[in-house]
Amino acid sequence: MRNITVLSALLFTTINLSFAHTLAEGKKMIKLNAVDTSSIVIKYSDLNDKNVRSFWNFKSTQNFKTKTLFKNFIGNEKNLSPAADALRGFQELRFDNALSKKEAVRLLEDLYSQENIEYAVFNPKVEEAGFFEGSLPKNDEIEPSETPDFESKQFHLNAAPEGVDARFAWEIPGGAGAGIKIIDMETGVNADHEDLEKFFFVSELPRGKVDHGTAVAGEMVAKRDGKGVTGISYEADYGFYSRLVDNENTWGRNGCKPEDDDCTEQEEDPYHKGVAANLAKVIEKLEAGDLIVLEMHSPGPRGQYIPNEYWNPVYRILKYATSEKGIHCVAAAGNGYENLDHEDYNQAFDPEFRDSGCVLVGAALSSGEDRHKKAGFSNYGKRVDAFGYGRGVVTTGYGDLHRGSDANYTATFSGTSSATPIVGGAMASLLGIGKERGITLTPKELRDALRKTGTPQKEPNGQRIGNLPDIKAAFSLIYEK
Repeated sequence: MRNITVLSALLFTTINLSFAHTLAEGKKMIKLNAVDTSSIVIKYSDLNDKNVRSFWNFKSTQNFKTKTLFKNFIGNEKNLSPAADALRGFQELRFDNALSKKEAVRLLEDLYSQENIEYAVFNPKVEEAGFFEGSLPKNDEIEPSETPDFESKQFHLNAAPEGVDARFAWEIPGGAGAGIKIIDMETGVNADHEDLEKFFFVSELPRGKVDHGTAVAGEMVAKRDGKGVTGISYEADYGFYSRLVDNENTWGRNGCKPEDDDCTEQEEDPYHKGVAANLAKVIEKLEAGDLIVLEMHSPGPRGQYIPNEYWNPVYRILKYATSEKGIHCVAAAGNGYENLDHEDYNQAFDPEFRDSGCVLVGAALSSGEDRHKKAGFSNYGKRVDAFGYGRGVVTTGYGDLHRGSDANYTATFSGTSSATPIVGGAMASLLGIGKERGITLTPKELRDALRKTGTPQKEPNGQRIGNLPDIKAAFSLIYEK
């Protein structure tokens, strides 16, 4: 049996879409092979047991030969955590075998013919929003050696306009992020890396797939010790939560109730563990003024990679974190070459219509005359708040720059994933300065400051990715007004 989470390709509740449009979107996603047709999430308007059972009365489901598993349904339970309560009414259905496209479309048609179903869309796939552009030597070519100091290669640390002016922040009490907790949620991390020691929490980790998370951590919290790299907010406390962790969540162990006959240990499912349900767990470990980092993207209705907040459970959890708990969030805008203002997204990324409160980060090029231009792969639009560098970032992990036991370093970390921790590190530095002064910035205050200051992108041509943070300018705006 497979573990289920409430990550879902849902239409958001703030928009009343017509049946025809919704069905068209569902068909488009199936056609583009951007979804997993063995898993669908639905939202009930009425949460009694009769409505749950009514799924079996649909014409399409009566013909299914495979057993259907009902998972992660939040109905009328009492005493839910506030984060879990934000997911009330959602249910994920997983089939033993993926549905054919014909079956999937028929199921969508059937679901949307029911008055008690608000919407239903098949789950997206989830991937990290970064990539490695270097090459690694063969193992037999590796010779143990002392790690050099690579800080001079970290151009993003420099003063504006080249970097975020991290060294300015380091001269101010709290400016290296002291007292701020950061949790990154993605796949894995090497918590034993020689340059990373500020972990206050690490979830259960999957085997392998640690370089991406290690690279992100290095940009933010790598030690300043005269070797390796230095994180922008190197004094912050760092946590890591894998999106692949089995969830013992508030609506039942691994998404089912102990009394259920099929509530057993479950095989790994890399797409459907984590994200929304695990974000609820992340929020419990943070306080107002702390920071969530999201390094993932998924194929959306146009088949291009977009931010995970497009899907309603993730949006709801993030909205709760920022607006109710005062927890900051920074998230990759995604590597989809995509205009997030496109009409197919139905204003999902229009901040005047629907706003999670997260800082969305685009990616810019990092060298020569092209520096500060939008990287071709980066998503863009009015919802994108700031940019970092999406090419050639020097940080921990991978091993093309230096290799050793728990001592790998790269000079080629790229994508909106390399851009996001640059912005996140600047945010943590500014938050740390505030904490030192007894000030807790709200997510809106900090995001507004990032939008009003910083180094503008070069030649935007209507493809907005915002500004590169300038800690000194933001400090002046926030703390010297």
